[in-house]
Amino acid sequence: MFADCGAPLEAARGGKVQYAGFHSAAGYYVVVDGKKTGRDYVYMHLKNKADVTEGDRVRTGEQIGEVGESGNAS
Repeated sequence: MFADCGAPLEAARGGKVQYAGFHSAAGYYVVVDGKKTGRDYVYMHLKNKADVTEGDRVRTGEQIGEVGESGNAS
């Protein structure tokens, strides 16, 4: 999905944060275990470091960062 840089990025589904870090291609990104759905939700190219850390529990709609274009984004 596309959104303006700096827009709040909210979790589409609640769950446990499996990873929050940086990768040269993905930029700042977060992986959330989709809480009994069998799916993981990945949010890439955040503006800055995520507002959550590994092991945190997030709720659906909770802000986890800001939309950005870190990493290899265009």
